[in-house]
Amino acid sequence: MPIMSGKLILNVMDRDNMVDEKAGSLIFDYRKLLEKEQQSFFWANIYGAPGQEEVKIFESGDIKRLADEMNDDPSKATKWKGRILFGIEFEESESPKLGTEAMPVEPQLGADGKPLPGAKTMRELAKEYLDSEEFVLMYEFNSVLNIPEKLGKYNLCLSIAEHSWMSKGGENDRALGYNYTRWNQRSEMITFKMPYERVEDLEDIFLYLCPDKSGLGGIFKGGDNKVDKPISYVKLRAADFMDPNPKLQWVELHPEPIEDKVRSPELAGIVGFRLTIRKKF
Repeated sequence: MPIMSGKLILNVMDRDNMVDEKAGSLIFDYRKLLEKEQQSFFWANIYGAPGQEEVKIFESGDIKRLADEMNDDPSKATKWKGRILFGIEFEESESPKLGTEAMPVEPQLGADGKPLPGAKTMRELAKEYLDSEEFVLMYEFNSVLNIPEKLGKYNLCLSIAEHSWMSKGGENDRALGYNYTRWNQRSEMITFKMPYERVEDLEDIFLYLCPDKSGLGGIFKGGDNKVDKPISYVKLRAADFMDPNPKLQWVELHPEPIEDKVRSPELAGIVGFRLTIRKKF
């Protein structure tokens, strides 16, 4: 294993008809990988830059630099991009080598050269991890202060992997004021499915602030407005929201650098919300 860094970096590339781009990166600690059981599996989430799902190529300059940084370093990413199922199998070697080989299609053999009773191939074991587990959550959108546009209209979006929940935008669903939007919107207990074993495996979740279609002005003037695209965000850990009786908490949002629609960091918004997530019994 590498002595200096001890890291294994996997670059994930997209493939389309225009140009292949890096979609994100996965960075593993070798020591933690070696702590896992032989022939065990785990899901790894991919995080990267937003916008690449659109039919466009990031232009050169700051936008490309920011996108490259997000796709190289998951800690800087602002969007969930997918997941990969990994299988672990390792052995000691005095002469390590780098390479690839096909996943074995035959089960493990015994000393007699015959398959061990009940033994499964890595492919067969992997299929057991494709079934989705049920999770439940409850969220409450309370309000957002210090909004980018003092009289603007905004939506909140809670995003957990491929699932997302948006605040209600009707005139009777929210109160608008100078420098704030208030909802007091609480969901029912929502059931959703993911191929994970634990809440901790969900890893990063995102809370986004998105401009409303009818509230654009000021810094959003012009023909290139991106309605309902996140302009600020906060990255949170799912494992921090397992309390069945969550308290109202306030979090500061950060400007989304790819969109670059917030004039100053203190205008990205401060959000009050509640959230609880657990595995369904």
